[in-house]
Amino acid sequence: YRFVAYKWLWAQIKWKIPEDYGFADDYLGWIQCRIAIRAIAALCSQKGIGQPVLVIFPYFSPGKWNTDNYPLTEVYKKVKKAARKAGMHVLDLTPIFLSADRDLKEFWALPLDFHPNEEAHLIAAASIENFLIKNRILDSRINGKDF
Repeated sequence: YRFVAYKWLWAQIKWKIPEDYGFADDYLGWIQCRIAIRAIAALCSQKGIGQPVLVIFPYFSPGKWNTDNYPLTEVYKKVKKAARKAGMHVLDLTPIFLSADRDLKEFWALPLDFHPNEEAHLIAAASIENFLIKNRILDSRINGKDF
C-alpha cells in the first residue's frame, strides 16, 4: 500500500494533477472529513475537554521544498481552515520542517518508509510542546484542576 500511495502522490505531482484533488468542496470524502472535524470539536466541547488541537505532520515528499512550492500547501490550507472553523487549535508542522532547508527524505524512518524518523519525532514533540505553552492550552490542567 505504501509503495502505491507514494507512487500515486508523485504521479499527481509529475502529471500536474491538482494538489487539492479529493478536496473539492463537493467531493464526498472531503464533506465527510469536515463533518468528522466538526464532530470531534463538538464532542470535546460537550465533554468539557476544551478545544482540541489538530497537528498537521507534513508528508515528507523527497526534495528540498519551501513554503512557496511545497506540493500539499493548498490541501493543508483547506484542512486548517476547516479545523479552525470548527473551533480547533491548529499547529502545522510543515513550515518547521521546511525551514530546516533539507531534503525531506532525510526525515524518513526507513529508505522506503516515509513515516517520520526519530529526529522528526523529536522536532515535532518540541514544536507541540512550544505550541501548547505559547497558546496556554494546558494551563487549567497544569494548575491542579485535573492533575
